[in-house]
Amino acid sequence: MSRSRILISVAIAASVLASILSCSSGKKKPGPLAPSGLVLTVEHSSVWISRTTTIEAGFAYPGKAQDLPVCTWHVDGVPGGDETLGTISQENPAVYTAPMTPPPGGQVEIRAVWEDDESIDGTAVLGVQIPAVSLSMPRTWIQVEETLEILASLEEARPPKGKVREDAGEFDWYVNDELGGNEELGTITQGNPALYTAPFEVPVGLAVQIKAVWTGLPGYDASGNVTILNTIRYVNAGTGEDEAGRGRLNSPYRTISFALSQVEHGRGDTILVAPGVYDLALGEQSGNSIRWDTTLRGVDRDGCIIDADPSEEHRSHPIFWMSTEGVIENFTIRNSDEESVKQYAIEIQGDATVRNLLFNDPFTGSPIRVMNPNVEALIEDCEIVNTRDPGEGWGLRLSGESRTTLRNTTLRGWDEGIRVEGPGANLIERCSIRNNRRGIMILLGGVNTDLGGGAAGSEGNNVIQGNAIGLYNGSDSGIHAKNNTWGSSPPTECPTEADEPCDFYNHGAGSVIWE
Repeated sequence: MSRSRILISVAIAASVLASILSCSSGKKKPGPLAPSGLVLTVEHSSVWISRTTTIEAGFAYPGKAQDLPVCTWHVDGVPGGDETLGTISQENPAVYTAPMTPPPGGQVEIRAVWEDDESIDGTAVLGVQIPAVSLSMPRTWIQVEETLEILASLEEARPPKGKVREDAGEFDWYVNDELGGNEELGTITQGNPALYTAPFEVPVGLAVQIKAVWTGLPGYDASGNVTILNTIRYVNAGTGEDEAGRGRLNSPYRTISFALSQVEHGRGDTILVAPGVYDLALGEQSGNSIRWDTTLRGVDRDGCIIDADPSEEHRSHPIFWMSTEGVIENFTIRNSDEESVKQYAIEIQGDATVRNLLFNDPFTGSPIRVMNPNVEALIEDCEIVNTRDPGEGWGLRLSGESRTTLRNTTLRGWDEGIRVEGPGANLIERCSIRNNRRGIMILLGGVNTDLGGGAAGSEGNNVIQGNAIGLYNGSDSGIHAKNNTWGSSPPTECPTEADEPCDFYNHGAGSVIWE
């Protein structure tokens, strides 16, 4: 190695040694700047009485000398606070506990002082308020013996914009100011949510008051009224008995026929039927009346089965007569006796609603017949199919000057899916009319049946396919049938009835307006 390289190496080593000696000499780099104050971070800007919130103190500049400085804490200038102002712990973060009643002015000032330098401090203002108590109920009425879940909540009385704090809280529950209620008023549990169980009989006054009292501060509560009704008559083929005074949730009737004989007309009663087979062997009868705003409702369409009375004596009697504001929904109705097929299942003689029924068997008349002048019937969401003897019978018979709205209904397997025998302004939309010999059979002149785009306001959207003749127009009228799906596009017309299959056939001077 040359002399010059040796001298350079010695110089570098001397420089490094001097640097090491300098670091060990006790001299330090300058420390951070002194803090300008403390910043308080609060969990909630307001706190409910008797509740707690946390507060953290940190230095006002980045790069703290320690993670969380040790502080002494004050409430409105009182170290640690007191019962009137609320108390605060002395760790960091600190825990502030609000007093049992709001302090003067409804707020307090929290002050943290750095123990190393008492000139360094920070403050925050907290609101202290009584929360609002509210009740949440799915509805404000209940049937006798039924239960209703009720939730009580605490909410900020004056929440910051866009921020609502809610807490379930603990409550004492009263019915008409009686803790837990009683047999006459109904009873209520003491959890939250609470379960209110209505009494066996409708109480005096028809309603009760439910009150939730906040245990955090007695005197703060919320209340609401619940009306007690006895307008549902329960029927259960398995557990019921046909006796007067029954028909309640825990003591149902046995048969639909008996329940219909017990309703109070004009009150809007509902007969709620449990799954089961309701037939002659059970005690069911034909010729029952559903009228005066009575609703007959099955719990489940496929599980609630009504079998027609097959006896010759009642063969010509429908299972149900329907009149003013009657409703039947959610049943399967069978006509399964091979030797004695009933004529009709439902005969509508007044404004009535038929909804979500399933028919799978033939009837010598039709499953549903609408008749009499000035009758307005609604039939929707039904399946009227003939799986036993396809190609026989009528699915739906519209007689006289009745006006029927037929919607979302399937008619399949009949000689005639829909038979129209009168000039009523019937409206048919969103139906599936398929695989019948005649999908829709219109017999009379002057008919105003609307299958789409006509005066009755039908939107159309019917599927009329797979029939020998989709629409048989035996009237002298123009039948509106716009916006439908036919077997062909465009739909085909039969020159003569013998030229089937086709989408429509005009027997007389009438026409089909399909576009």
